[in-house]
Amino acid sequence: MGAVLSLGIVSILAIALVAAASLIGHILGGYRPETQTALAISNANRNPGLALLIATFNFNLEVVKPVIISYVLISGIITTVYNQQMKRRIAQAITSKAN
Repeated sequence: MGAVLSLGIVSILAIALVAAASLIGHILGGYRPETQTALAISNANRNPGLALLIATFNFNLEVVKPVIISYVLISGIITTVYNQQMKRRIAQAITSKAN
């Protein structure tokens, strides 16, 4: 776990990749918040299992594993925060339509 926290540039790149993937999914989701949320989260959560499988055949596992673990952890945190924000946004839209 200490190796994941001390990655530095790899963690920064993982954050940038998750943020970019979420933003692209959100933009492509159109105008409905439900669709935006679904596309943003599914776009940010790539298949880390497949990435780990491919990496083990092509690279040293000890080098690749911290990168994939940091990506999974960071994408989990970012998508959780994003999901909470979108839930609030949807709830506000529903209450404003009811009034």
